[in-house]
Amino acid sequence: MEIAYFFTYEITNISRREKGLNPFKYLGQHCTFNLEDLYKSSCKPLREDIKNGDKYELSPLNFYKNIFDLGYAEHTLIKERNAIKDKNYYNTTNPLYFNYFFGKKHKLSSLKLMSKNNCMHRPEIIEKIVLKTTGKKRTKEQCERINNSHKGQKAWSKGLTKDTDERVKKISENLKGKIKSEEHIKNISIALKGKPSKFKGQKTGQISWCKGLTKDTDERVKKISEKLKGRIVSEYTKIKQRKPCKEETKLKIGIANKGKLLGTKWSEERKQNYIPPIVSRETRNKISKALKGRIFSDDHIAKLSKAKKGKPSWNKGKPAKKIQCPFCKRFIDNMNFKKWHGEKCKLKSK
Repeated sequence: MEIAYFFTYEITNISRREKGLNPFKYLGQHCTFNLEDLYKSSCKPLREDIKNGDKYELSPLNFYKNIFDLGYAEHTLIKERNAIKDKNYYNTTNPLYFNYFFGKKHKLSSLKLMSKNNCMHRPEIIEKIVLKTTGKKRTKEQCERINNSHKGQKAWSKGLTKDTDERVKKISENLKGKIKSEEHIKNISIALKGKPSKFKGQKTGQISWCKGLTKDTDERVKKISEKLKGRIVSEYTKIKQRKPCKEETKLKIGIANKGKLLGTKWSEERKQNYIPPIVSRETRNKISKALKGRIFSDDHIAKLSKAKKGKPSWNKGKPAKKIQCPFCKRFIDNMNFKKWHGEKCKLKSK
């Protein structure tokens, strides 16, 4: 019957010692049936030095009964000698002593078998778990335990974006195009009603990243605007936007605005120095095209007539400005001047 040997070892680079340099060392573990199997360790930089012609010496330190004791011993040995931080050692990581298969990867065939045999992937068991957990609320003690366990931990996605990390990119691509149902939106609103925001009253002091940026200056703003074009708005949001004001809110607004002037009167100096805004011909044509052909409903016309009943016209009793014709030298209002006078005047040819 063959006997298995479990031992920790230390490898030293002899060629560096011969050159008068500090000899690099490596601490590890080994399991074998033959002590003279010429083991060269699993450390990549050490194996590369051996390939280049460097000599090495393997010296066993302690023997153990099983793999678990061996793993624990290797872990404590590396920790005691501080081999990871020491530059004279090849060690870069301290393996987890409780997991013998740490760092090893499964084949695709074994992963498929594991997924088939795993009972948690069966639909019957998933349905049972969902039925048991739905509608249940966590106790205060459970919430406190979860909160204490997560304290001081940073989110894995903090500071990561689509451009820097592929995981965040995959998550964003999977969530694209998913439209929330009306029930989902209502449940979210019911859950958040009466609860104050977490950031209420807090001042971050951070300036918005898109402040002062436009589509022409920044590509990110351009991408956001292109994505929002043609977006589908749910009926629930449309109804919410069209919701009329309550009578109570109307009364409050009326009481708040009592005694306030809606507009400020212009002084004579301001009227004289006022320069009207220059509107281009293109914008004027756009406005005219948008307003042309619109049809008012009967209710709209009735409301306009009721609003204007009993009110005098804005130009009633006001004298119209008159212009002198250069040919007949008569003073005429603007409309008649354009129609009959000026270049169209009868006395122009005489």
